[in-house]
Amino acid sequence: MLTRRDYLMRYIELLGDYLRRRAYGKQDGELDEEIAAALQLRLEELEDLSDEWLKSRLSTADEVDPWRALMASELALSVGHVRLAEERTLAAAFLFERAAVCLDWAMRGDLGPAATRVAAHVDALALALRSAEVDAEARAAVMRRAEEAGRFSVVEDLLFDLANDGWPDALTWGEPFYDRLADLEPDDLRAGGLDPADLADDRADLRAQFEAAGPPRGRGLPPASDDDA
Repeated sequence: MLTRRDYLMRYIELLGDYLRRRAYGKQDGELDEEIAAALQLRLEELEDLSDEWLKSRLSTADEVDPWRALMASELALSVGHVRLAEERTLAAAFLFERAAVCLDWAMRGDLGPAATRVAAHVDALALALRSAEVDAEARAAVMRRAEEAGRFSVVEDLLFDLANDGWPDALTWGEPFYDRLADLEPDDLRAGGLDPADLADDRADLRAQFEAAGPPRGRGLPPASDDDA
């Protein structure tokens, strides 16, 4: 007998091909209904609901369902690319930020069997965030989750972007990040996309870039937070 987790995992596996078809403008009404049923959310609501209402719709007994949140994040990213192809850049940026929020919710729960898929999604979402005019808060959230997923090169790319934009916590978060990396095995660093021999230079480059950036600029820079350390 399939458990709810088995059921959602099945749709997470189906979602990749489904989203690629949507990105090319292909429709599948029956699968639309199945994905919406698995999410317990109409696809249009992904763009229309506030974060608060979306969180409630992805929750059971006041707890976000991490599997549904991951599906929502993947779907938001894909629809964001569709909006980008339509030259609706603000709508695309909103959906990329929404994907970041949903990923953050998802990774607060147990996604063990989906670890490989999470890493690939983190990579794709980070790339989208770096190419769009999005809030620094969204980039910082994905940066932190990328470290959890072992995608260290993704963390570094986002961290340098944030430093260049004058994110006030770039050093207070970044230097402990490099301390944590220094404690890892070289093979783990390479698996995460970094060369162990470059860590000292990367840390120095981060400080230099942050100092050169001057006062914060860009939109949506979040204030410093005790939770960022």
